[in-house]
Amino acid sequence: MNPGTGIYAAFPDSTGWVNLDYFMNTSGPLSKLSVQIPSGFTTTNTRVFVSIDGSSAMAGIYHVDSGIFNTGDYYKLPVGMNVHFVIISLDNNEIHAAVVPATITANHMQVVGSLNAYSLTQLDALLDNLP
Repeated sequence: MNPGTGIYAAFPDSTGWVNLDYFMNTSGPLSKLSVQIPSGFTTTNTRVFVSIDGSSAMAGIYHVDSGIFNTGDYYKLPVGMNVHFVIISLDNNEIHAAVVPATITANHMQVVGSLNAYSLTQLDALLDNLP
């Protein structure tokens, strides 16, 4: 993270980036993902990601409708896949974050109740411990 610049740069050494269409050829049902974050956290100060358990893959969720981050109609993940939703916010040089484990369900909607304050070192440790 680059406090004060409005730029996010969170790239743990063990994480790679993929588009969610990477999983589109998986057999079985697929689901769009939606993530509702607490009020006060917006597209101007918050980013939402999904980390795929058991791999070093993470993808951003950038599409927003009515304040809810989602993958749109095209990008989907297999139902039953284990993931962690990662929400990171930087506002007034304060880092707030949440890491929420989930198993993807049909028409998956993840409601994130709160974000906690973290130092940059604590955030790095939180991300390093993703499965």
